[in-house]
Amino acid sequence: MSYPATTRSRLGGRLIIIATFAVLIGLAAVVRPEPDRELERRADRQTAQTSCNQIAEAIGRFKLDVQQLPTGFRGRSSYGWLHGPGVSPNFREHPDGLPGQLSWFLQENYMAGDVWAGPYMKELIPDPWGRQYIIRAESLWQLPEDHSLLNVWVLSAGENGIVETASGDRQLRGDDVGVNLPLSGS
Repeated sequence: MSYPATTRSRLGGRLIIIATFAVLIGLAAVVRPEPDRELERRADRQTAQTSCNQIAEAIGRFKLDVQQLPTGFRGRSSYGWLHGPGVSPNFREHPDGLPGQLSWFLQENYMAGDVWAGPYMKELIPDPWGRQYIIRAESLWQLPEDHSLLNVWVLSAGENGIVETASGDRQLRGDDVGVNLPLSGS
């Protein structure tokens, strides 16, 4: 079947337009802008900060009830660091002492005896990068009279997975996320 010349030129023009749109749609599907990675990083850091604050508050409630800090069985100095669930982070400076589980103090009464009034946290979860939250508990072993001299951190190792903040540090180091554990009234 033969079409008049004007019909052929219209069909040809339409085919070119359709083909152009098909190519553009295909390119748009392949060449999408990558999601805003910086926005995701900030959201992960905020999530980690919120969790660190919640853990610090739970330890404060534990201390208020038990009249001791979570350093070991009934206040003995056993644990150099406490951790939640998840993959263990690396440490720039490994804490002294043995590791202990936060759940022993905040969710289960393995350490405090009859004065324990928990659970102090419903759920302990890994940080946004799948690693454990850490408390540098070796600083709690010998509390100075002036607690302002002491810095005890509830930490997430951050995106790089390395705990770079040491117990005595006055500020967070590296990409660590955390909060200083309030010790007033200790």
